[in-house]
Amino acid sequence: MNLESSYDKFKIGINLAPTYSNENQLSTSGPYFDNGIVHNALSSSPVWPVYNPDGSFNFQGNGYWRVGTDYQHNEILNPVAMAELLKNEIDHFNLSGKAYASYDILKDLTYQLSLGGVFNSYNQNYYRPSTLQTRGSSFYDQPSNPISRASSTY
Repeated sequence: MNLESSYDKFKIGINLAPTYSNENQLSTSGPYFDNGIVHNALSSSPVWPVYNPDGSFNFQGNGYWRVGTDYQHNEILNPVAMAELLKNEIDHFNLSGKAYASYDILKDLTYQLSLGGVFNSYNQNYYRPSTLQTRGSSFYDQPSNPISRASSTY
């Protein structure tokens, strides 16, 4: 946004450039993190339904099904549950601005005084509910410890 006003040899103005973004950032990190949605989606068996008959999320891929004593091949969290239950909301606001005043002393000589600055605000809120299981066969059908954190930077 640019505003300018002039009268005779005087001129004043302001330039503002605001930006704002809001996102729910989901991690795509690899197999050793239980919030790696892409890894879980690619590794999930197509025979496990996303939802149980009661409408809750199905976590059979998290160690329910096994061959002998081997659980390691199927410790996969439901990727749809991860995408819907994990919240990692980030609000980012940035404002760059400049104010100035100028005076035409002579035909080709102008004096200008400027003042500028930047304001930046970054807020993050993360929440992992207990309804999203912890990855691993020993956690199958068990609620996890909920995790919440918030941070702000100005």
